[in-house]
Amino acid sequence: MYATKIRLCINKASFFIKNSDLPSCVNCVHFINNPLHKPYSLLQIDTSCGKCKMFGFKDLVTGIVEHEFATISRENSKMCDRYGKYFVDKTTLKK
Repeated sequence: MYATKIRLCINKASFFIKNSDLPSCVNCVHFINNPLHKPYSLLQIDTSCGKCKMFGFKDLVTGIVEHEFATISRENSKMCDRYGKYFVDKTTLKK
């Protein structure tokens, strides 16, 4: 009976992961990975420092385009929003 209760708790807990049904930016064509991110290095810099090609601004003097962070793009309702309005799955494009 104790094992059954634990199993029920685990099954119920899996439904409480927020945003699990929403697309992830790292799987998007527009995602620019942080060049300092090395998955097996001792210094772990997470992918939340990644940027989005869809949003940013161009410096009028230098002409350099500075892209917006992906986390900010997903938090802003006028940009990609939490639902990923402009999400394009990069795995479907490779086929």
